Amino acid sequence: MRHLPSPWTRPSANTSQGGCRTALTVVSVTGLLLSAASILLLLWQVTELKAMTTAPPAAATVAPAATIDQALAAAAAARPARRLGFAFLPGAEYAGEHHYTAVLYGREAYATGLFEIAAVEARSGRVDAVRPLPPYLQAIALAELLHFGDYGGLPLKLLWLGSALGTLAITANGAWQWWAKRRQRCPAPVAAALALEHAE
Repeated sequence: MRHLPSPWTRPSANTSQGGCRTALTVVSVTGLLLSAASILLLLWQVTELKAMTTAPPAAATVAPAATIDQALAAAAAARPARRLGFAFLPGAEYAGEHHYTAVLYGREAYATGLFEIAAVEARSGRVDAVRPLPPYLQAIALAELLHFGDYGGLPLKLLWLGSALGTLAITANGAWQWWAKRRQRCPAPVAAALALEHAE
């Protein structure tokens, strides 16, 4: 049940406060998700990425034969509807010891942050696996776009700016009302002393 507006609160103020609350909630929730990104990335590394880039024991002593260009071409051919972003070399943080990993971005506006990972075997240049991010990393990717205003472009950035300014105005208005009521409740001698103190 919604709270009834207090006698000194205008309906328009309630509307602006609701918009600011919504924006602050979105920014707070997405910020909370981003704060957990490093932990969730580590979880993905030791589970799904490890499963994608595990090489057979016989391949442990064989040097990579496929070049980075061949690996990228194979990854792009595996998902022609996606845009090739960048790749990690074998042995890098987000690659296996015997695999290149290529990052493939979506071409649609809503899928620009929802990329897929292709694991390309470093000896033969064969694509061993192409997988989307798990749901918890998809949430992180979307949270980053929303948090920094990248998902909606300039309109969303302006909305975030307006919400920030609205929050500042509401806070300043509340502080002013508190100060005005405090002055009204002060006894006359106390009010006179406060006025004299500010005058000095």
